Amino acid sequence: MRVAIYARYSDDKQSPHSIEDQVRLCREHVGRAGLGEVVEVYSDAAISGASLITRPGAKRLLSDARTGRFDAVLIESLDRISRDQEDIAAIKKRLAFADVALIAVDDGAITELHVGLKGTMAALYLKDVAAKTRRGQIGRAVAGFSPGGLSYGYRVVRRYDERGEPIRGMREIDPDQAAVIKRIYRRYLAGDTPRTIAAALNRDRVPGPRGGEWGASTIAGGKGRKTGILWNPAYIGQIIYNRTTFRKDPDTGKRLSRPNSGDRVIATNAPHLRIISDRVWEAAQALHASRAQLPLHQQPRRPKHAFSGLVRCATCGASFTMRQPGRLGCSRRYERSTCDNHSTITVAALERRVIAGLTDRLLAPDAMRLYVTEYHRERERIAAEKQAATAALARRLMEIDQELDRFVDAIGKGTASVERVNDRMASLERERAEILAIGVGGGGKVVSMHPRLLERYESRIAELCAAVVAGPAQRLAALTAFREFVDRIEVGVAEAPRRPPPVIVHGLLFQVLSYATSTGSARERCEVSVGSGGGICAETSLPALRIAC
Repeated sequence: MRVAIYARYSDDKQSPHSIEDQVRLCREHVGRAGLGEVVEVYSDAAISGASLITRPGAKRLLSDARTGRFDAVLIESLDRISRDQEDIAAIKKRLAFADVALIAVDDGAITELHVGLKGTMAALYLKDVAAKTRRGQIGRAVAGFSPGGLSYGYRVVRRYDERGEPIRGMREIDPDQAAVIKRIYRRYLAGDTPRTIAAALNRDRVPGPRGGEWGASTIAGGKGRKTGILWNPAYIGQIIYNRTTFRKDPDTGKRLSRPNSGDRVIATNAPHLRIISDRVWEAAQALHASRAQLPLHQQPRRPKHAFSGLVRCATCGASFTMRQPGRLGCSRRYERSTCDNHSTITVAALERRVIAGLTDRLLAPDAMRLYVTEYHRERERIAAEKQAATAALARRLMEIDQELDRFVDAIGKGTASVERVNDRMASLERERAEILAIGVGGGGKVVSMHPRLLERYESRIAELCAAVVAGPAQRLAALTAFREFVDRIEVGVAEAPRRPPPVIVHGLLFQVLSYATSTGSARERCEVSVGSGGGICAETSLPALRIAC
């Protein structure tokens, strides 16, 4: 057999050498049991076995299994492939569909019985580990130790117990970082905003909590989860634990936090961690509360401009956001003072320049002819590839039918037993059903360039440009269409004070051509996709637009 090996170690106490150990053990088993040859090794390092979604190695293994790259998957034990019952069953089912055996060094060929029993044991193990971990963290919090990560302002104390084991969760104040925390509280009480404080720290080249830049959110945090330096009770000598519970989303594999009820929260006094006084803390909390905005559903909605979310700083790549009503500026310069792009631009000027640039470029005669030619060339390439793929599927379908007929004849003549060919026939039938599900009709006819396509392109783009200066409803629809043409807009640094900054539009040519050459309403023409019959796929080799406005 052609054997693939899969190995994994999680991010707990296992050594990175665990992957090498598992692979070596599996290779020895292949030779000892005479299974065949190892054709591929798949692995996931430092990744939990609680979810398949976050494991690229396992996903690649399943993808290769469908292509027939190997005949069997060998693992050290079933919990290496996964510890989640749903994932174990899904992996076994997918491998069986691809006629790939799942074999463990410990248990041999994995059957449904192994999946049921060992999958349950693995799930219970995960639950038991989580419960013991939480119990240990609660014990450290009650004892005055930190049960979680390292907060800014502190450093780890490395001590060992009488058995030589490290005592986890011990912290002490870092004098340099503590001085920064006192500075933040002092400036905040003096009237500075978190954004102003962050900018000052960045100007003074004070490293942030992760060694990078300071941001306003690092200081202000979020009131709901009590994050941020202004909300951290450790600075008055309190350890708060169990405010949230983390659950893994089964669809995405991401850990999501949920707030716990007040009776589950654990608070412990830790006087040795105090950095600021109660008076300073209470004054900061009162000021923070007075500055708090209304809840989101009560806040007035600030209208978004036509290209909201697409405007970037050409110097640092940060977003261009509202600095003043109707005027955009670099968010990194505004919030962190770490960008040299001091230029701003009004929303009205940005929209006018972008639309004018797109209009001039898209309606230029040479550009129109080039775009339409490129469009047809790409349509022909995609159609030709589809035609070749369809022909290959049709040939394979004919081969399967011929092979099935030979098996039926052999069984009828008594030259082959049903038991010997049953599995192979079942595999061929599954492959045949998959091909029929994909479809082998249509062939992807290669189209030639329509003589009136250039005229239609010019007419629709001109109609769209005219709609921008029409009534409010037409203008809104036109701006929505223009937005579909834009990948990003970069605003650079003005050459001189009071001069407009340079604006570069990076467009999506395939969206422009899909709009101009398809049928339907303006909005429908903006949303064409593969299989709609009017447009072309976004994942093409068409050139991008780059327009200086």
